[in-house]
Amino acid sequence: DSQRIDMLEDFLHLLVIALCERGNLAVPPQGEDQFDKILQHDIAHALCFKPLSFSDLNTRVTEKIADSDSFQRVLEDMTIFRAPEGMSDTGTFELKPEFIEIVDPYYAHYSRNHREEAENVHKKHMARKTGKSPEDIVFEPCLQSLKGSLFEDLPSVTKTRLFASLIAAALQYALSAKEVAPKLQATRVETFLHMVLHLSLVAVIEDDGADDDGF
Repeated sequence: DSQRIDMLEDFLHLLVIALCERGNLAVPPQGEDQFDKILQHDIAHALCFKPLSFSDLNTRVTEKIADSDSFQRVLEDMTIFRAPEGMSDTGTFELKPEFIEIVDPYYAHYSRNHREEAENVHKKHMARKTGKSPEDIVFEPCLQSLKGSLFEDLPSVTKTRLFASLIAAALQYALSAKEVAPKLQATRVETFLHMVLHLSLVAVIEDDGADDDGF
């Protein structure tokens, strides 16, 4: 049972990544540098938990990002540098608060624990910004438009009956887990349900009000 729910959650997470990780798929608006957006995306996801030294940051981003000619420029725009306080200390880069909003807890390279931690960071930031309680904040993905790209029709999968059946089956599994898999911890089922609901939210955001059959 524990292996089954792990496989199901990983599969749903794969769908979330395929639908939401669009940095290399989208056509940038005129005058914008798409690679700068990719740099911002990776830097924000590396720094959202705590400030890091330059060497530590280098180990948390891909080699392509770290070796980019634009890396230092984008990093300086996104962070506040804290100079070392002693001879044995190292300077650190702290992410500016406004860039926390581009952090996606469902980032492909986050573990389950990192996802929970990143979501808490996002909720606390949005709570300070909106004046709401962190418990009332729901993470909503900001999906970059794929219009004009080769992958423009990628989100259409969320409008298919097969996708709807998948979501319905996943919800039913979460609802009946106590009966069909009584040894599973309730918290484990809740984490799985959270993934199902997030994928459903992605589909709702992509919905244009009509499915392929015109309903």
